[in-house]
Amino acid sequence: MAIKDEILGNLPARLCGSRPWHERIPPKLLQELEQLRDGWRSGEIVAPKATLARAISEAVTKRGTKIGQQGVEHWLGKR
Repeated sequence: MAIKDEILGNLPARLCGSRPWHERIPPKLLQELEQLRDGWRSGEIVAPKATLARAISEAVTKRGTKIGQQGVEHWLGKR
């Protein structure tokens, strides 16, 4: 990968403020979480939003990116 592509790929989508947690985790992990979110939205995963959000928050925090349950709940409900 060219250094230009690496640098541009690491720029935040926002011009100010901190990047949301889902922009700070590795792409492969985000892809897995998106699959979980899709499964939850489709009804394949049966759990209250807060319960799933708490589980995701704990798992992602263990992997090095500290996130709160409320941020995950917002992400789960976002279209």
